[in-house]
Amino acid sequence: MKVRPILKYAAHRGKAPSKRTRERELILDRIQFLPGHFSAEDLWMSLAQQAKRVSRATVYRTLDLLVDRGVLQRVHL
Repeated sequence: MKVRPILKYAAHRGKAPSKRTRERELILDRIQFLPGHFSAEDLWMSLAQQAKRVSRATVYRTLDLLVDRGVLQRVHL
């Protein structure tokens, strides 16, 4: 499995390494192709449309992890 730069960056942002899972890989792949701002629901629906089985809870937890690691920013609209 090829490690994407964003995943490698997220895994080593000054905290304990996060576990690489198939679901997190799918989420990171999808994020890279979403245009502009998106919500957790937008991301989850995009994954579901591609027949990718990822739970909503996993999407929310992964987004929280990426915000915590400084990879993503939370924007309140």
